[in-house]
Amino acid sequence: MAQLTPASTSHSSSSSSTQKVSRSYPSSPLIGVCAAVWRGDKVLLVRRAAPPSQGLWAQPGGLVELGETLEDAVIREVQEETRLVISEPKFNTYIDIILRDDAGAVERHFVLTMFAAFAPPGLAVAGDDAAALGWFSLDDMAALPLTGDTRNLVARSRTVLGLSD
Repeated sequence: MAQLTPASTSHSSSSSSTQKVSRSYPSSPLIGVCAAVWRGDKVLLVRRAAPPSQGLWAQPGGLVELGETLEDAVIREVQEETRLVISEPKFNTYIDIILRDDAGAVERHFVLTMFAAFAPPGLAVAGDDAAALGWFSLDDMAALPLTGDTRNLVARSRTVLGLSD
């Protein structure tokens, strides 16, 4: 059975001096990162607390900050959303997310870089923009409202880490 942990009430961010980037109608694509973080046969997912994917389950992640490498960004984002510090994230894949409004204008454009990592010891606690988090098997994920192609991308991450099915 999946374990759920509610969000903590105190939030801290290492990026307090970073300017907010408009995610709606951006002037250029936004670069994001996320990670499938595995502990045994379960992957760590977060339930998004804010739009555009509010209420949906996804891999922990967020936007890359100016001057930050992709690897540093995914380590930071996983820590902000789960309090876990991953090491040596491995590249999984990337996807383009382009959403257009009714008039055909680009409303949102993300290039999402996906990584895979093993979970370090310790308790994961929902933080930052995660409403909750939980550890789920691939079978558990079938019953969850997920973002996009999350289940298939998470399944692919097992191969990246050398995990058997």
